[in-house]
Amino acid sequence: MWIEQLLDHTPHQFTTKEDEVKFTAFTLDNFNFVNLFMIDDRKKFENFLKTFIKIMNDLYKDPANTYIPNANMCLIASRKLRGEPIESLLREFREKALP
Repeated sequence: MWIEQLLDHTPHQFTTKEDEVKFTAFTLDNFNFVNLFMIDDRKKFENFLKTFIKIMNDLYKDPANTYIPNANMCLIASRKLRGEPIESLLREFREKALP
């Protein structure tokens, strides 16, 4: 899924500096998400996964988040796990998810 999204935002499509900034942020988000799962110790990985799933479940408890796709919610959860602010991203994805 990430590769498909990446292809939709390839550098040749940069028409503005804002497009380039969005692409860079998108790529960094995905790298950080994948990097979270690079844990060699099985027990630590299992504990991490439980924590990550709990964050996802807690985010989906809010009815406003119900329609946010899993891929987007994974990025939000990974940001939350790293202690980064998520409210603006939640708002953006809520707006995109609702007709």
